[in-house]
Amino acid sequence: MKSLTLGDQKLRNVMDIKAEKLELIQWLAGMRDMGTIKEFIKLKKSREIDWWDTIGTEERAEISEGIAQADKGDVISHEEVMEKYKKWL
Repeated sequence: MKSLTLGDQKLRNVMDIKAEKLELIQWLAGMRDMGTIKEFIKLKKSREIDWWDTIGTEERAEISEGIAQADKGDVISHEEVMEKYKKWL
């Protein structure tokens, strides 16, 4: 009998997790108890991470600056950008 390597064990764990997820999906799809469904929705929302919270302050400042420029109409069309940079694309 072949012994499991670390890679084999990881694969088995991934397959086990996938099977558990499928079983959970099937169970939830048949769920009729709205209270339980609402609890799952609350759990999902509590685990969601807003990408804005994952970026640094410098990136936030640059994005905010870009939004402010766009709000003022200080934008360049896609066509203009493509024309300007086509030699590098």
